[in-house]
Amino acid sequence: MRHPGAVILEAKRRGTIISCSYICDGNHNFSFYNRNGNKHWIPSLRSRMTWEPRAAIAIYGLTLPRRIRQATKWNDRAQKGISMITLPKTEYQKILEHAQKNLPEEACGLIAGKIEGNDKHIEKVYLLTNIDHSNEHFSLDPKEHLAAIKDMRQNGLSPLGNWHSHPESPSRPSQEDKRLAFDSKASYLILSLMDRENPVLNSFHIEGDNATNEGLVIE
Repeated sequence: MRHPGAVILEAKRRGTIISCSYICDGNHNFSFYNRNGNKHWIPSLRSRMTWEPRAAIAIYGLTLPRRIRQATKWNDRAQKGISMITLPKTEYQKILEHAQKNLPEEACGLIAGKIEGNDKHIEKVYLLTNIDHSNEHFSLDPKEHLAAIKDMRQNGLSPLGNWHSHPESPSRPSQEDKRLAFDSKASYLILSLMDRENPVLNSFHIEGDNATNEGLVIE
């Protein structure tokens, strides 16, 4: 079954090609149709997202491509007025490699980028020295901190917060992390290396004793 303006997509499931088409209405709701004309609806996606025809689609148990899963989460959070934060995969790799290099100590640094409404887009991460040289807490090197702020200003970037690693604990703020989170507008990224083979990075909004996961998207 074809629909006006539809695009043919192909996806593999157990080696079988399944052809489908989709249409998108004015609210960015995507409706998928299999070749028998059966409709499969997916919640609205934010207009800034683009559909990738090569990706698999959610029909007959297929998994949605990562960007579509993320877009759906973004849309749900945006409707609730919750801030979201994105991080380029290349910058994530810098954080991961720096944290792994500094094991068993905590690694740390700063994040900078742009702010659009409720959304924060990290464009650059700064790798700083943990002058505490501890596996339980960190302090940013003050000279490196000032140099990073200067670099942000020179490149038109806004300071968005900081990041640090947890070598032996989960990706969530400790009581000390909460106590030292003085800026309620900042984002606090925490990378857990508790499972060395499966690192976990989350971003948190911290205000007082309350920490809210900001739904970090690595793209």
